[in-house]
Amino acid sequence: ARSHFAVVLGVAAGTAVLTGALLVGDSVRGSLRDLALDRLGKIDHLLVSDRFFRAALAEEFLSDANVKPRVEAVVPAILLPGCTAETSTGATSRRATNITLIAADAPFWSLHAGGPKPERELQDGEIVLNEPLAADLGVKRGDEVVVRLPTGNQVPADSPLGRRTDRVQNLAQLRVVEVLPAKGLGRFGLRSTQNLPRNAYLPLRVVQSELKQPDKINALLVSGAATSDRAPPIATLLSESLRPSLADYGLKLSRIRQTFQTGADQPAETVLDYIQLSTDRLLLSDATVSVVREAWRAYAPQEVLTYLAMTIAREADPSISIPVSTIAGIDSIPSLGPLLQADKKPMQWTADDELVLNSWAADDLKASPGERLIVRYFEPETTHGEPVLTTREFTLKEIVPITEPAIGFRRNAPPKYESRPTLANDPDLTPVVEGFTDQATINDWDPPFPYDKKSIRPQDDDYWSNHRTTPKAFVSLGEARRLWGSRFGATTSIRVPTAPDVDVQRLEQLLLDALHADRSAAAFTFVPIKAQAIAASSGTTPFDMLFLGLSSFIIAAALMLVALLLFFMGGAFSVY
Repeated sequence: ARSHFAVVLGVAAGTAVLTGALLVGDSVRGSLRDLALDRLGKIDHLLVSDRFFRAALAEEFLSDANVKPRVEAVVPAILLPGCTAETSTGATSRRATNITLIAADAPFWSLHAGGPKPERELQDGEIVLNEPLAADLGVKRGDEVVVRLPTGNQVPADSPLGRRTDRVQNLAQLRVVEVLPAKGLGRFGLRSTQNLPRNAYLPLRVVQSELKQPDKINALLVSGAATSDRAPPIATLLSESLRPSLADYGLKLSRIRQTFQTGADQPAETVLDYIQLSTDRLLLSDATVSVVREAWRAYAPQEVLTYLAMTIAREADPSISIPVSTIAGIDSIPSLGPLLQADKKPMQWTADDELVLNSWAADDLKASPGERLIVRYFEPETTHGEPVLTTREFTLKEIVPITEPAIGFRRNAPPKYESRPTLANDPDLTPVVEGFTDQATINDWDPPFPYDKKSIRPQDDDYWSNHRTTPKAFVSLGEARRLWGSRFGATTSIRVPTAPDVDVQRLEQLLLDALHADRSAAAFTFVPIKAQAIAASSGTTPFDMLFLGLSSFIIAAALMLVALLLFFMGGAFSVY
C-alpha cells in the first residue's frame, strides 16, 4: 500500500504540473478578456471620425427603422487622445501627457457595466479624473488643473496654408470634483493595452464651446445586442444606416452666379453660373475627388487647384514683382473658361512650363507673351513645421483680360462693373483661407503663412478692393498638381455648369449616394470595438501551449519521478 501510495503521489505531482500550466494559460486569457470587457462597459460599437460632425446625427441615426430595434443606446461624445494636463501647487508644478479627454454628458455613464461613475452631472468649470491621471498630477478632489487640448483647425499644420501656432486650447481653472478608480469606464480606452489609461472627463458643451464646434461631436458610442447569424453583421448594418450630410463630411456645395446689367432698364446678363464643391480642409482628398468624378460624370465637372505665389516676377527685370498672388491650376471648358481664345474655344496647354497672366498682372509687370517669369512659392508640405520657399520658371503663354469694376467690394457686396466682366473675373476660384481670403482689406490680413508687409504696394491694395482673391495667373491643372499637390490632396474645388436639369439639390443627392456607397472616401464607419477587444485578448499566442512549453522541464522531471517510482516497485520492466 505504501509503494502504491508513493506512485499515486508521483503521478499526482506530474498531473498537477501539467494541469497547472494549462490553468495558468487559461487564466491569462480570461484575465485579458475581463480587462477588455471592463474598459468598454456596455459599448459594443464605436465610430470615431477625424472631423467634427453634427451631434443631431446621433438622433437621426437612432430613429432609423433598421437601427432602433437592434440598438439600446447611441451616445454622442468628443474623444481627444494626446491631450496634456498640468497642475501647480506653490512653487512646484506637475504635468501629464498623452491623456485622453472624454467629453460626454450623463448618457455616457449609463454605458457602465457596474463600474464606478460620477456622483452627479458635471457643471462648467468642473472635471473628473481617473486614479492614474490624478496620481501622475498629484491632485485630489478640490484641486485645480489646466487641460490643453488640440483646437478644431481643419487645415493640416504641415500645409503652408495651415496654422502651426494657436493649435492648442487651454481649459484653465478646472476643479477636480471626483477621482474615479481605474475600473469600468474609469479605464475607458480606444486601444487594448495593459497600461492603465489616463483619462479626464468633461461636459460635452464645455469642450464644444472651447473648440468653437457648437453642437458638433467626433464620436458615437453604441450599445446594442448582437444580430443572428442570418442577419448582416451589426457593424455593417450600423454603417449602412448612418446618413451623414455634406456638412458632416466637411463639404459644401454653393451656387456661384455673376450677372452684368448695362442699365437700370436692361435685363441682367449672366456671366458666370456654376455649382462649386469645396471643403473646410482647403484640399479635397483624393478619395473624395474620385467619388465626385464618378457621381458627376454626366455633368463634365471641372477640377481646380488654386495655390499661393509669394512673388511673380519677370526674369528680365526681377526688381518688379507682384507679392502674394493666387495662381489657379485649371483646364478650361467652353461654359466656364476661364481661359478662352478669340473664337470662344477653350485655350489648350501645349507645355508644362506655360503660364497665363490676367491683364492687370501683365500690365503691372509690363510683361509680354513669350517672356520668362519666375514664381516663388512655398512647398506644399512644410519641413519640420517651417515653410520652405522654392522657385519655378514659366513662359508667359497668353494674357487673359479682366474687367476693372467701377465700384469694388463693399461690405461683402459684389463689385459693380460698367463693362461686361470676363470669365477670369472670378474670386471664387480661390478657397477660403482663414485670416487671409476672409478679410476686407490687406491691412486686416492675419494669414497662416509668413509674408513681408512692406512688400505690399498701393496697387496691391487696389487689386484686393476690386478683385479680392481673383487669380492673377493660371497654369495647367496637371502642372499645378505636380508642383502643389500633396498627401492632403491636389484639388481645392470642383465646378459644374448649371443647367435646367442641374441644381444644387440634385448634385448633392448624387454625391451623398456615392459617398454612402463608397466607404473609402468616408470617415463614418462603425468599428465592432468590443469584438475586436475580445479577439485581441485571445491574441495570436496559445497561452496554454506557451506555459506548457515553459513548464516542460518540470513536466519531464515529474515523468522521470513517476518512472523511477514504478521501477523501484518492480513493475517498471513489465510496463516498458
